[in-house]
Amino acid sequence: MSKLILKATFFLLLTAFTALAQAPPDSGQDSAQPSAAPDQGPPGGPPGGPQGGPPGGLQGPPPPWAIPHFRLLRAEEDWSYLADPQMRGHDWADSLKYIQLGNRKGWYLTLGGETRLWFERYQNENWGAPAYPGEPAFKSNAYLKQRYMFNADFHLGTRFRVFGELHSGFVNFRGGGPRPIVDKDKLDVNQAFVDINLSLDEREQPKVTLRVGRQELHYGTGRLVSIREVPNVRASFDGVRLILKARKWQIDAFATKPVETRVGFFDDRTNHTETFWGMYATGPLASLPFNLDVYYLGNARKLGVFNQGAGPETRQTLGARIWRGGIPFMVGHGWDYDVEYAGQFGSFGPGFTFQGAPIGKGNIRAWTFSTSTGYTFNEVKMQPRIALNTGITSGDKDPRNPDLQTFYTPYPNGRFFGVIQSNGPLNVQGLRPALTLQLPRRAALTVDSYFFARQSLNDALYNVPGFPMRPGNFSKARYIGTQPGVELFWPVTRHLTMDLNYAFFGAGKFLHETPPDRTLHYVGLIFIYRF
Repeated sequence: MSKLILKATFFLLLTAFTALAQAPPDSGQDSAQPSAAPDQGPPGGPPGGPQGGPPGGLQGPPPPWAIPHFRLLRAEEDWSYLADPQMRGHDWADSLKYIQLGNRKGWYLTLGGETRLWFERYQNENWGAPAYPGEPAFKSNAYLKQRYMFNADFHLGTRFRVFGELHSGFVNFRGGGPRPIVDKDKLDVNQAFVDINLSLDEREQPKVTLRVGRQELHYGTGRLVSIREVPNVRASFDGVRLILKARKWQIDAFATKPVETRVGFFDDRTNHTETFWGMYATGPLASLPFNLDVYYLGNARKLGVFNQGAGPETRQTLGARIWRGGIPFMVGHGWDYDVEYAGQFGSFGPGFTFQGAPIGKGNIRAWTFSTSTGYTFNEVKMQPRIALNTGITSGDKDPRNPDLQTFYTPYPNGRFFGVIQSNGPLNVQGLRPALTLQLPRRAALTVDSYFFARQSLNDALYNVPGFPMRPGNFSKARYIGTQPGVELFWPVTRHLTMDLNYAFFGAGKFLHETPPDRTLHYVGLIFIYRF
């Protein structure tokens, strides 16, 4: 079966590169961002008049600024400029993006969807250990992930909106079968919410919105709160959110519970073992060359699992982020940067160690800090961008003390450290130099390397969801390993993107002292079609 997958992958690669060589230089004005890219692109609503377009009477295709991007959060798209019939007919999907409902102004339906095919091949996944509890270790594991999504967005005038989205995910040929939660969901509701616009601005655009129902949450780059885009099944939340937009700022206040993914038909349920609430504000600062995010996040879990043991926890996170540019696969202009710091406090326990001994109730004091700095040479051929990313999250100082210093990321982006999704963002410090080159046909090539070490020598190595993978008490080594990689991203058309990845992970001293420690190799090929 692995040979069959490899042959299919080779055929798809050959087809893709043939198209890359033959495609016209500009096969569309805009394209979707890559699957795991932060959603910091151009706003979903184009500038212009109240309907989003220029004053009436424009002939010919709409100008580039008038065409919305397909967003990472599809509910953020705004296709209202198609209310002008002269702006339609330049893309096959225009007829789906503005379906008039009766004769009332502002009553229309937008339909959209996505198909994602992701071929993956791991050699020595998890460095030779079982990739998931309960399944055997596979030296080679090649499989196909499929995801299908469809959404319907009803705009009922300026005050009311109803948004619904279905998703379906399958994994074929994977040794060990689909992984729980993230791989398989036959068919279910990803989003179903109602927007009530409590206040409008002078352009009759929403100023204060109450959103009730199942919805996606994704803030900043997705380091702490994301939609879990990389795994096959996205994450969503049941709850309420109040959205305020004023003077180019957006302030969200929310109270939710995560949705528990089950594999059947329409059987996903609210996860009552966790509660997630908070506030997030983002916007520009007058006379300063950057944007500012400030946030408060609250997270209560009936069971948290760490190196020192398991027990209930409640965490409060306060953080801030300044950023300018730096959108993956998009050409920048000069300097871009992203700096974020967050601190956590709260309580953990009482609980039990993995040996069954009781743990008293302790205080949580943890922190994280990250930077991403890049420079694009716009006047140089291929417009190279050089970048340096750094990141550190605190680890626990003493597992025998009930106090806990491990920083926990509640709902992180699955692609936290590149395409290899083995080690996660707890108790880690890392460095990533990178070089991106702009190729013909709007493709982009990125070469990078991650260098990982434990922040605390007394804490474990964790996976992406935040569970311990290797205990911290069997080695005093700090260095985890090195992960070089290369990625080719190509927006084939406005609707279709291709993403090809190769990476390997060379074990460091910590993995050598807590075997297995085989070199991990990864190949991935992603096709996404959005409409």
